[in-house]
Amino acid sequence: MRSPLCLLFCLPMAAWADDFVLSSTVTDVTLYPEGAALTRKAEFSVPQGTHRLVLRDLPQVDDPLSIRVRVDGARSGPVTFRQSYAPPEGLPDRADVVAAKDRVAQIESQIETVQDNVRRARAEGDAARMQLEFLGRLGSGESITSAAPEALSEVSDLVARGALSANEIIIQSDIRAREAARDLKDLQVALALAQEALQAVSGDDRDRMAIIVDVTSDQPSTGAVTLSYLSDWGSRWMPVYDARLSTDGDPRVQLLRSALAMQNTGETWADIRLAMSTLEPSGQIEPRRLYPQRRRIEDPAPPRSLKSDAESYGALAAEPVVESPAIVAGTLLDGPGVTYVYPNPVTMASGSDFMKLGLDEVPLQAKTRAIAVPSRDDMAFLIATVKNTSAEHILASETSLQFVDGVFVGEWQMPAIPAGGEADIPFGPIQELRLSAINVEAGEGETGLFTKSNEQRKHRRLEIENLSSTETYDVRVLDNVPYSEQDDLVIDWQASPPPDEENVDDMHGVLAWDITVAPGETKVIDLRTQLSWPEDKVLK
Repeated sequence: MRSPLCLLFCLPMAAWADDFVLSSTVTDVTLYPEGAALTRKAEFSVPQGTHRLVLRDLPQVDDPLSIRVRVDGARSGPVTFRQSYAPPEGLPDRADVVAAKDRVAQIESQIETVQDNVRRARAEGDAARMQLEFLGRLGSGESITSAAPEALSEVSDLVARGALSANEIIIQSDIRAREAARDLKDLQVALALAQEALQAVSGDDRDRMAIIVDVTSDQPSTGAVTLSYLSDWGSRWMPVYDARLSTDGDPRVQLLRSALAMQNTGETWADIRLAMSTLEPSGQIEPRRLYPQRRRIEDPAPPRSLKSDAESYGALAAEPVVESPAIVAGTLLDGPGVTYVYPNPVTMASGSDFMKLGLDEVPLQAKTRAIAVPSRDDMAFLIATVKNTSAEHILASETSLQFVDGVFVGEWQMPAIPAGGEADIPFGPIQELRLSAINVEAGEGETGLFTKSNEQRKHRRLEIENLSSTETYDVRVLDNVPYSEQDDLVIDWQASPPPDEENVDDMHGVLAWDITVAPGETKVIDLRTQLSWPEDKVLK
């Protein structure tokens, strides 16, 4: 009969717990207008038993509570977050750090070998120079000059052969020393690069955090730890456009859409899958709170002296006043947002300049016309009214470069254009359409303005001149007349020709004329206004 102790040793035993240091890399990133959502992965291979998987290569995460951990290939246990980095004692370096350290040590060893070769070559050269010096002294000694001719010939041959051999040694040693110096310079550059690479993979532990995951497996297994978290600062994207208007034939606008992306997480994102979302998770996600608004009436206060005003100011300032917070209205464009997925892997260095990523091209139906505001401008401007016939929204952009027939004309801020919506897009001045607004004499001795105590009259002439010899322009001319909301202030105006539209875009007093100006033609619009009010009032 076997003893219980023997049976115990015959049973399969779980392996003792070990620490496994893992290297993780960022695999997926979704950029927002402010912030980013990151996914990073670390693969592992563990024996049977319970172990600790240590990931200590994470940059500091703005919100550690946003970190989500998933383990595939083993049962996950407790997860420990160490934001103030203090690595467990005795942990080996990660494989990439070990490889970087080995590379530095290898180059340092090569440098030592080259330096030894330089010293050896210089030593051989110094020895040959000493030999030359000795041979020189030997050839000029008194014993040589008094020697027999046969002996003198033998000594002379000996000195010559020795000098030739010594000079050859000196030449070869100098060559080896120069070659070694060049090798040394190259190795020093390689060492600097290797040290930078080591710094990049090892980093400063004080600027990093660690995550320790306990896992258990009933058998040897391989798997992966996946981390998902948010980075709220320094990572973002914004849309940028090239709006290209073609005027040959039917006018059309081709909108070339790109994205400017940047990140400042403290590490390089290498070959990541990149998406760009219009959502703003770090922004407001709930409506602001409204408070009751109590109003009251009371008897009007009698006039107060400056002293009483000063005395009451202190009492009023001491009383807290709670104001109702403003409700900020936003525009929701058909759903929770739009996400653009870039089709190719992307590598982005931390803290680098913006990376421009081409997205796509959107053709827009367009109708062009000239807009003229003679009272403000001396030239008309080309405007294309476009319709977004695509199935998605065109996002607002702070930067849109405008081109007409391939020529750059300026920069603009593009508004959002919803699917099926329209927008007016400017494409620069029309040099041939010259504008002027002239104040015409309103009375004898007056120029453009006639005023008495309770009456004011103005006469303004708008001129639109087409300097082109070939081009006919359809022009929308805009001007304004004053308006009043008081019965006592009477405003009359006359326009010749009369405007085609009044209160343009629901703006009181704004008038519009739609005219056609032929080559070399000048169109004139006369606009007269008259204001009258009671004599005991003042015009403001």
